[in-house]
Amino acid sequence: MKPGATLLIASLIATAITPCVEATKPSSSVGKSVNKEGWPPTPFDATAERLPPGYSGNNPTAFYRFFEKKTESMRKGEFETSDEYEARTLDLPRAIAPLNPGALYAFQIKKFERLSRFEYDPDQEVFHTPRYGYGCGTTKGPYNQWTICEVDEIVGKYDAYTGRNAFGSSRDVSRTRATEFALAIDITSPWYGQLMTSNGAGFQDSFSIPLARAKALPKEPISVLFVGKIIGASFIEGSPTIISPTIDQPYDVVVLRQAIPFEVKEVVYYVKKTGEILAKREFH
Repeated sequence: MKPGATLLIASLIATAITPCVEATKPSSSVGKSVNKEGWPPTPFDATAERLPPGYSGNNPTAFYRFFEKKTESMRKGEFETSDEYEARTLDLPRAIAPLNPGALYAFQIKKFERLSRFEYDPDQEVFHTPRYGYGCGTTKGPYNQWTICEVDEIVGKYDAYTGRNAFGSSRDVSRTRATEFALAIDITSPWYGQLMTSNGAGFQDSFSIPLARAKALPKEPISVLFVGKIIGASFIEGSPTIISPTIDQPYDVVVLRQAIPFEVKEVVYYVKKTGEILAKREFH
């Protein structure tokens, strides 16, 4: 082995951290539920001119739990013939009952509001997404028919431990274990073609609001709803975020993403506090 290669490997080993003392700080687990709606969920009313104050769409936690069970049940049974399996899985109304494949469901994209947000241009009197757009991810594995747009974190556990590298240096490490619920949107869909950036890294949009009206809006992020139809009965796994801790970057992160196949029919921009709809985009 060349001396330079030996030095590089030694450097990597020196910075890598492994746990030596667990939970030096209290852990916190977060289970999020957006709406306390019953099941089956209420479809979205696309004719509504205004949303209820505080509206946050359908409950992503309830959908996650439902599809978690559905994904397991959609696997081929040990004594199930191929014809029986195909008939069962291709019958979408049966596969996702009591959900209705013809109904519209709405999800508030809370991650957009936290990471991107709309910006207002007073000269043009236009709200617009940031220049880089809102990033949607890819699927896990080589087959990339879908883009994965995160809705919100469903379950999160956060704690810390003391880690030590190969040379005995120690560091407090922040640990994250989380699962996000997402929407898997076909890259051949009208939504993707009209709103995604040319490199597929994020969606961008803008809409006009007169300056006086923009000034009167509540001082809170504009909320975003993706409204559409469910087009599959099993989760599509998004690319996870995995970060291994080092001395310089003491973060131990694993975030999994589970997405439901979804056809976006509308994007709604609205003020959550009042339910006022600012703009809509429709896709046919």
